[in-house]
Amino acid sequence: MAKAAFHIMLILFPIVYAAAAEESTDDGVVTACEKTSNASFCAELLLPYASQFMDNDGNKMGYAAISATLAQVQSTRAYMVRQTTEPTATEKERSAVTSCLGDIGNSDDSLRNASQEFDLFRAAKGEQRSSHRESVIKMIDSARNDLTACSDLLKKHNDVVGAGIISESARMTERSIQACSVAEAFIH
Repeated sequence: MAKAAFHIMLILFPIVYAAAAEESTDDGVVTACEKTSNASFCAELLLPYASQFMDNDGNKMGYAAISATLAQVQSTRAYMVRQTTEPTATEKERSAVTSCLGDIGNSDDSLRNASQEFDLFRAAKGEQRSSHRESVIKMIDSARNDLTACSDLLKKHNDVVGAGIISESARMTERSIQACSVAEAFIH
């Protein structure tokens, strides 16, 4: 009986250990997100990057936040591109979504540049570090401004069209704007 219990323990230990490790990794994200204005959205956004929050390294967390924001914007863009070819979409829906794609593309570019600039920020010292930090924040702000322009346009058309495609595009764009705020909170 003792031998059987020992074998069961050998089998269960890796499962229990893995679950505990995952929980502590998730806890790092939750703790880090407490400093943001929308902690629950932050945690949802960053959980896929949880391993980068284990050792409380500001550089890793900042890079993860920018990466998560870029992924959110790219997901929004991909959805909107698909909707422009959706056979059930009306011409007004296609037109509104297509009008936003330039802003979404600009936002994507700004976040890619912010990611590259963040690499320079991480490596820099002193005044250069501060200068690169300001550049990263300006690029994130630029992405947010482009997303806001798109969101405003979608809201204007949503009242006229009232269609699901416009509503979902607006919802996803708002999530991308929130993601920019999360990314900015992790740039120190």
